[in-house]
Amino acid sequence: MRYQDRRRKRSRVRVLAIVLAGLWCCGCSGNGTPAPTVSDPTVSDPGRNEISAADREKLHNAEQLLIQRCMKRYGFKTWPTSARSSLPDLVDFPYVVTDEKWASRHGYGSDIHESMFRLRQQDPNQIYFAKLPPEKRAAALTALNGAKPVGLEARMPTGGVLRRSDRSCVSEAESILYGDLRTWYRVNKVTESLSSLRIGNVLKDGRFREAIRPWASCMREHGYPYSTPEKARSAALLGADERGGRAEEIRTAIAEARCAAGTGLSETVRRLDSEHKAALEKEYSSEFGKRNTMESEALFRAADITA
Repeated sequence: MRYQDRRRKRSRVRVLAIVLAGLWCCGCSGNGTPAPTVSDPTVSDPGRNEISAADREKLHNAEQLLIQRCMKRYGFKTWPTSARSSLPDLVDFPYVVTDEKWASRHGYGSDIHESMFRLRQQDPNQIYFAKLPPEKRAAALTALNGAKPVGLEARMPTGGVLRRSDRSCVSEAESILYGDLRTWYRVNKVTESLSSLRIGNVLKDGRFREAIRPWASCMREHGYPYSTPEKARSAALLGADERGGRAEEIRTAIAEARCAAGTGLSETVRRLDSEHKAALEKEYSSEFGKRNTMESEALFRAADITA
């Protein structure tokens, strides 16, 4: 198998849950806050129940307009994009596929991955930035994100520090919308990082590892000798062409979902996810509270901006 083909297969191993709205170019985004997506119904996200998806759309739209105005001053164009995914079946299963009906349509989501890739290629911002001469593209990126990641800082719960320029169109938009830019950057980055931290905590939980054993036995009975859902997904996607392509991906995902339901793994991940979510919300209650307050206040400014 050629290297490029192998690399493309590996890129499909994860069921992507990245909404393309707000992507400007080369991985740049608006405020770094993922747009609302559909999640596995057995799991939840910390701090996501305070303001509605419609309110997040309002904040996103206002920020996009502010960025557009700022970039125009620098002589560049941008096109506001929606915060909502145009792929209604976009779902993330961080632990195990739990929806047999979804699996029968999408397997592990490689078809959605391909659709997302095509959508990104059609994004007017991506097209515009790609066509700019190299020196202008560099200037546009500097206007959008700043020259150097200096001025804003957030210490991550998982370790390390994120930094970003406080002199950019993105920072200007956030400052207008949320007021205290440094506080917003910190609480936004910290709370957003907790989803991946929660998932990692569940995967390391001994009760999760114990619940995997009967699931693996069930999978073996169906002809799939995989010890974890991750291994089942990787094998189905990386070796799909050799064993039946898309049909094999779907068959494996269906077996995974059936075994998750039949062995109680679906219920276990729902319960563990809820427990770890509550623990993180308690530990970082100050950050969540500050973020929710800032978002609620920003809605009034967003209404004026988008009027």
